[in-house]
Amino acid sequence: NGVEALEAIDKFHPDLVITDVDMPHINGIQLIKQMSDRKYKCKSLLLTVYKDFQYIKTAMDYGTSGYLLKPVDEDELIESLIKVRKELDGNKLLSEAFDIVKEKFLCSLIEDSVDYEEIGTDKSNLGITFSENDAFAVMVVEIDNIFDINPGEIDIEGVSRAIISDIDYIVNMTFSSCTFRDNMDRICVLLWHADKSILESKTFNVAEEFRIFTGKKSGLILTVGMSSVLRGSENLKYLYDEAVRILESAFLLGKNKVIRHAEGFYPANMTDMR
Repeated sequence: NGVEALEAIDKFHPDLVITDVDMPHINGIQLIKQMSDRKYKCKSLLLTVYKDFQYIKTAMDYGTSGYLLKPVDEDELIESLIKVRKELDGNKLLSEAFDIVKEKFLCSLIEDSVDYEEIGTDKSNLGITFSENDAFAVMVVEIDNIFDINPGEIDIEGVSRAIISDIDYIVNMTFSSCTFRDNMDRICVLLWHADKSILESKTFNVAEEFRIFTGKKSGLILTVGMSSVLRGSENLKYLYDEAVRILESAFLLGKNKVIRHAEGFYPANMTDMR
């Protein structure tokens, strides 16, 4: 059952998924496509009785690591597993290094320690696509019941990574964005759009969507501090500081919600709100 397979991937975060093509609700090709769309980092192998090249190519285009014809030969299975293991080992080191560099850059960006004349070169190397004149907003997310998780039963680091992946997937359906952890290990979402009014009108609904989705999926309670919207990347530090202060107001306004600038928080120092 392809739907149950997706739920299991969400829950257990496997390194490898071996899937048959023929499954009810979502077939193996569709499952691999959804794994790709959701930016899951696990590998996949496809089991199939089909020998049609175009059919197999479709699965390869969606990112599967290989296919095995049924009935499966044991030696071919072992060979495929060894190949995937090597890919995982290599990709994990490369991905972790890339993620660390990107996260450090984004943290420097919101802490105002980046030379803005060098931003264009640095961010393009990291796949960050904003223009300095875009409109920006920042959200800071706190997992309210993270300490209720038993570390012996659940991988807290894995849960945090899964939440970041889910937020990234949901937000990127509407805006360009980056989701990362700041130096205090809080989840931050940097959003941008050329049209300031679109960012202003849709950001709250997007935040509510990922907050509710995470609650239903994992039982975790999220509180989100959402900044105002400003045009210009030079305002990112202000927006981040604002989002943090708004999040801290949750002890007065309540948790398990998205708290906006308009909900009783007014910063003392306003920058140019172009």
